[in-house]
Amino acid sequence: MNIDYLIMSDQMVYERLNITMPKKTKEHLEIIAEKEERSQSNMITYLIEKEFKDKVK
Repeated sequence: MNIDYLIMSDQMVYERLNITMPKKTKEHLEIIAEKEERSQSNMITYLIEKEFKDKVK
């Protein structure tokens, strides 16, 4: 059974996403996530949301 999304609470629905990125970018992600004490997935989400909020202002 393949699950496309994970329901974490009544209001948060997570979807699985497989991405491909350059090796150097992945290394940078690992460094930033470790420094921020976040998972890589959470770091990507944080950066996208931050960028989105900056663009919508």
